[in-house]
Amino acid sequence: MQKMLLAGRLGNDGEFSAGDEPRNAKVRFSLAVSSRSAEGESTTWYSVTVFGVSEAFAGILKKGASVSMMGELDVVAVMKNDQPVAYRNITANKRDVTFMAAPKNATSDAPAQPQKLPRKDAEAKPAAKQPSGKAPVKVPPARKAPVVEPPADEDDEL
Repeated sequence: MQKMLLAGRLGNDGEFSAGDEPRNAKVRFSLAVSSRSAEGESTTWYSVTVFGVSEAFAGILKKGASVSMMGELDVVAVMKNDQPVAYRNITANKRDVTFMAAPKNATSDAPAQPQKLPRKDAEAKPAAKQPSGKAPVKVPPARKAPVVEPPADEDDEL
């Protein structure tokens, strides 16, 4: 198994497909990952399948959205017009996809800021406390204890 961490833009809206069980529900989309080198800029396309998603999750995956994700890589080589072609497939879970930015032509229902997508079990947990607007409490540095020398005995010479 080979895992990859990718960051790129969606090439199409997410296509939802319900499964016979919630964990088998999936969404598919293409992901364009751009890279620059001395030879110029290039784009590598990946076909991505994310499992354990809801239809609402698929609804926010819009063409042009910037995401980062981690998933399992599977490369399939085929011959097309007598030329070898490599298809890069990524399989991931919902918890491994993070929105980095909304598409440039985003509507109000698309995420506007980077956000981690909620996990199914997150709904049952209480929300974490948000920091208040108060300034942080400054704790003074620890002071060294004064050095106390034992009293000199009468027998000791100075």
